[in-house]
Amino acid sequence: MPAPFDDAEQQRLRELHAKGLSRNEIAKALGRSVGVISKYASKLGLSFDRQATKAATEAKVADAAERRAQLEDDALTNMELTQELLWKRDPDADPPSLRDVAFAAKALRDFQESYIRWSTLARDAQDGADIDRFLDHLTGGA
Repeated sequence: MPAPFDDAEQQRLRELHAKGLSRNEIAKALGRSVGVISKYASKLGLSFDRQATKAATEAKVADAAERRAQLEDDALTNMELTQELLWKRDPDADPPSLRDVAFAAKALRDFQESYIRWSTLARDAQDGADIDRFLDHLTGGA
């Protein structure tokens, strides 16, 4: 069981909070869990700026959307390359083996499924309501 949160730690919590440190930064500085910091900050009437959390979350969501868009684009490129392997080959070349055709067809299907998943995720995340619901859940609707 952790040691009680003494007066010196409470004072240090007030000081670090006044300096604008986040809940996680204070927890790390004091060697306490984020939950303990939240509990004592609340008892001391201290609150943390949720706008910074919201901005950081929105930035992460934007970064994730950018990565999903890149994955979606990569899936399209891979589909195009695989289709070229299947259908746009040199007429003077030997035909591909049945095994190679089956492998390319499976790869094409996998790339199509990836594209559908990434595009669905991108479309579902566009309105930002999921971000608001997530933040409300984290903050207890405050």
